[in-house]
Amino acid sequence: MDEEKFAQDFETMLGQIDNAKTEKLSELAKITSLDLTKDFVGVDLNGENLSNDNLSRANFRSANLRSTNFERTILEGADLRSADLRSANLQSASVECANLFGVNFEGAELRGASFERASLINANFENANLTGTNLIATSLLHTDLTGANLTGAILTRANLGGAKLDQAKLEGSNLIRASLIGAYATNANFKDSKLIRSSLESANLEGSIFRGADLESADLEKANLESADLTGANLESADLTSANLESADLTSANLESADLRKALLRNAKLSGANLNGANLNGANLSGANLNGTRLTLVRVQNAIFFDSLGVNKELRHDLEARGAKFIRPPEEPIIVIKNPIPR
Repeated sequence: MDEEKFAQDFETMLGQIDNAKTEKLSELAKITSLDLTKDFVGVDLNGENLSNDNLSRANFRSANLRSTNFERTILEGADLRSADLRSANLQSASVECANLFGVNFEGAELRGASFERASLINANFENANLTGTNLIATSLLHTDLTGANLTGAILTRANLGGAKLDQAKLEGSNLIRASLIGAYATNANFKDSKLIRSSLESANLEGSIFRGADLESADLEKANLESADLTGANLESADLTSANLESADLTSANLESADLRKALLRNAKLSGANLNGANLNGANLSGANLNGTRLTLVRVQNAIFFDSLGVNKELRHDLEARGAKFIRPPEEPIIVIKNPIPR
């Protein structure tokens, strides 16, 4: 009897859909008495056109939304946890305050979409297009943004702790007061981006581009910036304590009043850089290029300038008088990891 009633209800529903003068999911749900907040969990809408609709607070948890078109659709407060949105189109969609935990956005088109205050923890944005996307105050903890295009994206106050940004494009992006603590962003492009007062402690930024970027008062303590391009970057009052800047290019960079205590600047390019008032106590500048570098009121207690370029006799005398050293630094210990003895 129950099966018979279900069959009748299903046939009635199909008839209502066929007679409907709309293709919008929100209106079809009303016609068929389906609840957007309950009845679409795990649904298969692969490749469907759901554009220009209002699906606020809809529940698409674990749904198959691959290649689905959500262009200009409102998904505010929606539940899309663990949904498959690979290659989906959310261009100019509003997904503010939505729960997107573990969503797969690989290769998705997200230009101009707004994810403000959304939860994107553990989401996958690998190779996704997020050009000009609004990600203000979003939670992107441990999110995979490898190879993603975030050119011009707004990420102010966003939390990208532990996120993967390797080879990502962030040119001209706004990361003011964003947190990238422990993030992986090797060979990423941050050219002309704004990272004022951002937190990048212990982040791996090896080989990344920061040309013309604004990192004023940014926290880069223990960050890995080996071979990074910081040409013309603004690092005024930045915290680079114990940072690795080996072979980094800081040509014409502004490091005024920056904290570089115990930083590794071996073979770094600092020609034309401004280090006035910087703290270089205990830093290693062996082999660094200091041609035309401004060093007024710089603190250099126990800083090593062995084999540095651009240091004339007068400058050397001045630096030594302030506690700098020109001796060869001790060799770093080589750690040999032996294969464990099989039990």
